[in-house]
Amino acid sequence: MIGGRVYDTRVYGSIRAELGQTQVRRASNQDISIINARISMGRELVDFLEETAPNVATGVVQILFSLVILYSFSGVLLASSFSAIFLMVLLYGLFDRRIFGGISLLMSNMNNKSNRSNPATPNKYRPIF
Repeated sequence: MIGGRVYDTRVYGSIRAELGQTQVRRASNQDISIINARISMGRELVDFLEETAPNVATGVVQILFSLVILYSFSGVLLASSFSAIFLMVLLYGLFDRRIFGGISLLMSNMNNKSNRSNPATPNKYRPIF
């Protein structure tokens, strides 16, 4: 397992390096801040593929196997799990604006603190409380 992880790290590291070099070659006539932003986005993509995508795939497989095991016990258990999932998604759908509104308010406040030199930027988010 450790050997595979070392190999994965080397592969993703070479992907990062090659992607960065390609982006620099393509945008050699652009501003350095644009090039840095694109390189940073490329690194984020590789980080997503290295860390998040395998976890998502593992989670999907675990859920599918759990549903198969529940069905093998009883169809009623499977139906009740689907109804619980439906209720969770419904509740999330009802309250997601409040959740994401709070997050955007927090990010706006953090951005305002870092941009104190530009007081002309209006705060377009209102408190959720």
